[in-house]
Amino acid sequence: LTENARAFHNKAEDESERLGPLLQNLTNAYLGPAFASGNTAGGHITLDQLPAVMNTSAPLCMRSSYQLLKDNHHLKHDARQQLGLFLKGIGVTMEDSVAFWREEFMKGGKTSEQFDKQYAYNIRHSYGVEGKRTNYTAYSCVKIINSTPVGDQAGHGCPYKHWDAGRLHSSLTSMRLSPAVVSDVVDKAKNHHYQVACMKVYEALHPTGIIEEGLNHPNQYFQNSLKYYEEKAEKEGKASGKTASKDKEMAKDKDASADASEATPMAVDPTAIAT
Repeated sequence: LTENARAFHNKAEDESERLGPLLQNLTNAYLGPAFASGNTAGGHITLDQLPAVMNTSAPLCMRSSYQLLKDNHHLKHDARQQLGLFLKGIGVTMEDSVAFWREEFMKGGKTSEQFDKQYAYNIRHSYGVEGKRTNYTAYSCVKIINSTPVGDQAGHGCPYKHWDAGRLHSSLTSMRLSPAVVSDVVDKAKNHHYQVACMKVYEALHPTGIIEEGLNHPNQYFQNSLKYYEEKAEKEGKASGKTASKDKEMAKDKDASADASEATPMAVDPTAIAT
């Protein structure tokens, strides 16, 4: 029995050395949906829809990258990858993606020919139609958090990890979050609870929206936000329809009452009739 116990202990030590790194990596792995393309309720997002949905439904990491692109008409390679794959994941088609990036880079001074030569191939490659034809997936929170952006103009990374408290506070305030929420989020970020901080922002912007499985991916944030606003619009539409129907019925009853009044003969006092 003693020999068996010793053998089991030695085996356990050997296995811990082998499996330890695997288990450690597993805790840092993203195991949810791939978000390779178009996992949105609406199927895909058009370029006409993009500005509005980026403003209402994109998490801060993607919203800030998108705004930096709009301001500078250029993003560095890592930022282009992070934002580009996110756009792919929300359902922007390859053709629209090429058109989107071309327009922005041409605003920044690139010619159409320069864009095609320097950037178009990489976009098509990310959609799996060039090179090895790999269907690349959007970056998860873990991948973004573990990235190493340098400087405020890097354009990628996780704001809750990579931004200083002042910049984060200013950005959250511009999103019209309450001072209490802003303070709570900044505190969570300071204590390295980056995904919790992002979840706090989501909950503040979507009061009845719940992500029960926890927040682990920017596209998950976007998808749940889009669903929230679609359901909200549907409920408001139904409520508006009920109000309009009720007003219509009230107006109809009023008209019927008026018609009845006009059709009823006026009573005459017999004593008032001259003889």
